[in-house]
Amino acid sequence: MEKLEADLTEQDAKGGALAKLLEAIDGELKEAAETDEREMWSYLVHDQPQIVEVEELKIRLQGKSFFHRCCCMFSNFTNADVG
Repeated sequence: MEKLEADLTEQDAKGGALAKLLEAIDGELKEAAETDEREMWSYLVHDQPQIVEVEELKIRLQGKSFFHRCCCMFSNFTNADVG
C-alpha cells in the first residue's frame, strides 16, 4: 500500500510538472503567433534562453507540445488498470 501511495505521489508530481511545461509551451507559442518581430527569446527550445527565429520557434514548440502530450497519453495508457 505504501509503495502504491508513493507511486501515485510521484505520478502526481510528474503530471503537475508536465502541465506547467505544456502551459509554458502554449504561452510562448501564442506569443510567437502574435508577434510581428522576426526573432524572439525562447526559454523552452534550448537548454538556455536563446534568440530564435519566430517561424522556427513555432515549428519547434508545436513539435515539443505534440511530443509531451503523446508521452503523457502513452504514460496514462501504460499505467491504466486493465484488469
